Amino acid sequence: VGEHDDEPDSYKEYIKLCMERGQFGEGEHGHKLNACKKLCALQIKGTTLGEIKLCDLRTGLIQLELVPALFAGRANKTARNIFTVFGQVIQYAQLREYIAVNPVVDKQITLPAAPIGVDNVGPRIARDHIEAIINAANPYYAMRIKFAAYTGLRFGEQVALTWDNVDLERSVVKVRRAWKQCGTIGEPKTSAAIRNVNLG
Repeated sequence: VGEHDDEPDSYKEYIKLCMERGQFGEGEHGHKLNACKKLCALQIKGTTLGEIKLCDLRTGLIQLELVPALFAGRANKTARNIFTVFGQVIQYAQLREYIAVNPVVDKQITLPAAPIGVDNVGPRIARDHIEAIINAANPYYAMRIKFAAYTGLRFGEQVALTWDNVDLERSVVKVRRAWKQCGTIGEPKTSAAIRNVNLG
Protein backbone atom coordinates (compact mmCIF):
# COMPACT_ATOMS: atom_id res chain seq x y z
CA VAL A 1 0.00 0.00 0.00
CA GLY A 2 1.22 3.50 -0.78
CA GLU A 3 1.45 6.58 1.42
CA HIS A 4 -2.32 6.82 1.87
CA ASP A 5 -4.46 4.00 3.22
CA ASP A 6 -6.97 4.36 0.39
CA GLU A 7 -4.33 3.92 -2.35
CA PRO A 8 -4.69 0.59 -4.14
CA ASP A 9 -1.57 -1.58 -4.34
CA SER A 10 -2.62 -3.51 -7.44
CA TYR A 11 -4.68 -3.02 -10.58
CA LYS A 12 -7.37 -5.38 -9.26
CA GLU A 13 -7.71 -3.34 -6.08
CA TYR A 14 -7.66 -0.18 -8.17
CA ILE A 15 -10.62 -1.25 -10.34
CA LYS A 16 -12.48 -2.35 -7.20
CA LEU A 17 -11.88 1.13 -5.77
CA CYS A 18 -13.11 2.69 -9.03
CA MET A 19 -16.31 0.64 -8.77
CA GLU A 20 -16.83 1.68 -5.15
CA ARG A 21 -16.39 5.31 -6.19
CA GLY A 22 -19.11 4.86 -8.81
CA GLN A 23 -16.82 5.28 -11.84
CA PHE A 24 -18.34 2.13 -13.33
CA GLY A 25 -20.72 -0.63 -12.28
CA GLU A 26 -20.32 -4.14 -10.97
CA GLY A 27 -20.72 -5.62 -14.45
CA GLU A 28 -17.77 -3.61 -15.79
CA HIS A 29 -15.73 -4.59 -12.73
CA GLY A 30 -16.44 -8.25 -13.50
CA HIS A 31 -15.46 -7.80 -17.15
CA LYS A 32 -12.13 -6.23 -16.17
CA LEU A 33 -11.35 -9.00 -13.66
CA ASN A 34 -12.22 -11.65 -16.25
CA ALA A 35 -9.98 -9.95 -18.81
CA CYS A 36 -7.13 -9.87 -16.27
CA LYS A 37 -7.47 -13.64 -15.71
CA LYS A 38 -7.37 -14.30 -19.45
CA LEU A 39 -4.35 -12.03 -19.87
CA CYS A 40 -2.43 -13.69 -17.04
CA ALA A 41 -3.07 -17.15 -18.55
CA LEU A 42 -2.01 -16.09 -22.07
CA GLN A 43 0.86 -18.31 -23.34
CA ILE A 44 3.82 -16.24 -24.56
CA LYS A 45 7.36 -17.46 -25.31
CA GLY A 46 7.02 -20.68 -23.28
CA THR A 47 5.50 -19.01 -20.24
CA THR A 48 2.37 -17.10 -19.28
CA LEU A 49 1.92 -13.36 -19.47
CA GLY A 50 1.25 -13.41 -15.72
CA GLU A 51 4.81 -14.67 -15.13
CA ILE A 52 6.48 -11.92 -17.18
CA LYS A 53 7.70 -8.86 -15.27
CA LEU A 54 6.16 -5.54 -16.25
CA CYS A 55 9.59 -4.07 -16.99
CA ASP A 56 10.19 -6.87 -19.54
CA LEU A 57 7.09 -5.99 -21.58
CA ARG A 58 8.50 -4.27 -24.65
CA THR A 59 6.60 -3.05 -27.70
CA GLY A 60 8.08 -5.79 -29.90
CA LEU A 61 7.05 -8.55 -27.50
CA ILE A 62 3.54 -7.10 -27.27
CA GLN A 63 3.15 -6.69 -31.04
CA LEU A 64 4.82 -9.93 -32.16
CA GLU A 65 3.86 -12.34 -29.34
CA LEU A 66 1.04 -11.01 -27.15
CA VAL A 67 -1.27 -9.68 -29.88
CA PRO A 68 -1.23 -12.88 -32.03
CA ALA A 69 -1.71 -15.07 -28.93
CA LEU A 70 -4.60 -12.90 -27.72
CA PHE A 71 -6.42 -12.82 -31.07
CA ALA A 72 -5.93 -16.54 -31.85
CA GLY A 73 -9.27 -18.32 -31.49
CA ARG A 74 -11.13 -15.27 -30.18
CA ALA A 75 -13.68 -12.98 -31.77
CA ASN A 76 -12.02 -9.75 -32.86
CA LYS A 77 -14.22 -7.62 -30.60
CA THR A 78 -13.56 -9.85 -27.57
CA ALA A 79 -9.80 -9.74 -28.13
CA ARG A 80 -9.91 -5.95 -28.57
CA ASN A 81 -11.84 -5.57 -25.30
CA ILE A 82 -9.27 -7.70 -23.46
CA PHE A 83 -6.43 -5.71 -25.05
CA THR A 84 -8.07 -2.49 -23.84
CA VAL A 85 -7.86 -3.81 -20.28
CA PHE A 86 -4.22 -4.77 -20.90
CA GLY A 87 -3.56 -1.16 -21.95
CA GLN A 88 -5.26 0.07 -18.76
CA VAL A 89 -3.07 -2.23 -16.64
CA ILE A 90 0.06 -0.86 -18.33
CA GLN A 91 -1.18 2.71 -17.91
CA TYR A 92 -1.85 2.05 -14.22
CA ALA A 93 1.64 0.51 -13.82
CA GLN A 94 3.18 3.67 -15.30
CA LEU A 95 1.03 5.85 -13.01
CA ARG A 96 2.30 3.90 -10.00
CA GLU A 97 5.87 4.23 -11.40
CA TYR A 98 6.35 0.47 -11.74
CA ILE A 99 7.50 1.19 -15.31
CA ALA A 100 8.98 4.36 -16.80
CA VAL A 101 7.74 3.99 -20.38
CA ASN A 102 4.35 2.79 -21.60
CA PRO A 103 5.09 0.25 -24.38
CA VAL A 104 1.49 0.39 -25.63
CA VAL A 105 0.81 4.13 -25.80
CA ASP A 106 4.31 5.45 -26.47
CA LYS A 107 4.72 3.07 -29.45
CA GLN A 108 1.85 2.30 -31.80
CA ILE A 109 0.50 -1.25 -31.49
CA THR A 110 -1.43 -2.55 -34.51
CA LEU A 111 -4.35 -4.86 -33.82
CA PRO A 112 -5.85 -7.22 -36.41
CA ALA A 113 -8.81 -5.74 -38.27
CA ALA A 114 -12.23 -7.32 -37.86
CA PRO A 115 -13.12 -9.66 -40.74
CA ILE A 116 -15.33 -7.98 -43.34
CA GLY A 117 -18.90 -9.20 -43.60
CA VAL A 118 -18.99 -10.98 -40.23
CA ASP A 119 -22.46 -11.15 -38.69
CA ASN A 120 -21.96 -9.49 -35.29
CA VAL A 121 -25.33 -10.69 -34.02
CA GLY A 122 -24.38 -14.34 -34.32
CA PRO A 123 -26.52 -17.36 -35.14
CA ARG A 124 -30.23 -17.10 -34.41
CA ILE A 125 -32.40 -19.78 -32.88
CA ALA A 126 -35.10 -20.68 -35.38
CA ARG A 127 -38.64 -19.68 -34.45
CA ASP A 128 -39.86 -23.30 -34.59
CA HIS A 129 -37.14 -24.30 -32.11
CA ILE A 130 -38.21 -21.51 -29.76
CA GLU A 131 -41.84 -22.59 -30.03
CA ALA A 132 -40.84 -26.23 -29.36
CA ILE A 133 -38.98 -25.19 -26.19
CA ILE A 134 -41.96 -23.12 -25.01
CA ASN A 135 -44.43 -25.93 -25.75
CA ALA A 136 -42.31 -28.49 -23.87
CA ALA A 137 -41.85 -26.27 -20.80
CA ASN A 138 -43.90 -26.23 -17.63
CA PRO A 139 -46.65 -23.57 -18.15
CA TYR A 140 -45.18 -21.45 -15.33
CA TYR A 141 -41.78 -21.35 -17.03
CA ALA A 142 -43.19 -21.20 -20.55
CA MET A 143 -44.35 -17.59 -20.09
CA ARG A 144 -40.92 -16.58 -18.78
CA ILE A 145 -39.16 -18.34 -21.66
CA LYS A 146 -41.50 -16.72 -24.18
CA PHE A 147 -40.96 -13.27 -22.66
CA ALA A 148 -37.17 -13.74 -22.75
CA ALA A 149 -37.18 -15.09 -26.31
CA TYR A 150 -39.31 -12.31 -27.77
CA THR A 151 -37.88 -9.34 -25.86
CA GLY A 152 -34.20 -10.34 -25.65
CA LEU A 153 -34.00 -9.17 -22.04
CA ARG A 154 -31.19 -10.69 -19.99
CA PHE A 155 -32.11 -12.71 -16.91
CA GLY A 156 -30.94 -9.96 -14.55
CA GLU A 157 -33.04 -7.39 -16.43
CA GLN A 158 -36.14 -9.59 -16.25
CA VAL A 159 -35.77 -10.19 -12.50
CA ALA A 160 -35.45 -6.44 -11.84
CA LEU A 161 -38.63 -5.52 -13.77
CA THR A 162 -41.49 -3.92 -11.87
CA TRP A 163 -44.97 -3.08 -13.17
CA ASP A 164 -44.10 0.61 -13.54
CA ASN A 165 -41.58 -0.49 -16.22
CA VAL A 166 -44.29 -2.25 -18.26
CA ASP A 167 -46.57 -0.17 -20.47
CA LEU A 168 -49.16 -2.58 -21.86
CA GLU A 169 -51.10 0.19 -23.65
CA ARG A 170 -48.05 1.11 -25.74
CA SER A 171 -46.66 -2.47 -25.70
CA VAL A 172 -43.30 -1.32 -24.30
CA VAL A 173 -41.02 -2.64 -21.56
CA LYS A 174 -38.62 -0.07 -20.08
CA VAL A 175 -35.27 -1.55 -19.00
CA ARG A 176 -33.89 0.68 -16.26
CA ARG A 177 -32.57 -1.69 -13.57
CA ALA A 178 -30.82 -5.06 -13.38
CA TRP A 179 -30.21 -7.75 -10.78
CA LYS A 180 -26.55 -8.12 -9.82
CA GLN A 181 -24.73 -11.34 -8.88
CA CYS A 182 -24.26 -10.04 -5.34
CA GLY A 183 -28.06 -10.09 -4.98
CA THR A 184 -28.77 -6.37 -5.26
CA ILE A 185 -30.74 -4.43 -7.88
CA GLY A 186 -28.94 -1.56 -9.58
CA GLU A 187 -28.15 0.15 -12.86
CA PRO A 188 -27.69 -2.08 -15.93
CA LYS A 189 -24.09 -2.99 -16.74
CA THR A 190 -23.78 -0.39 -19.52
CA SER A 191 -25.61 2.81 -20.48
CA ALA A 192 -26.63 1.11 -23.75
CA ALA A 193 -28.58 -1.46 -21.70
CA ILE A 194 -30.99 1.30 -20.60
CA ARG A 195 -33.60 1.05 -23.33
CA ASN A 196 -37.22 0.56 -24.31
CA VAL A 197 -38.17 -2.80 -25.79
CA ASN A 198 -41.29 -3.32 -27.90
CA LEU A 199 -43.60 -6.18 -26.95
CA GLY A 200 -44.97 -8.37 -29.69
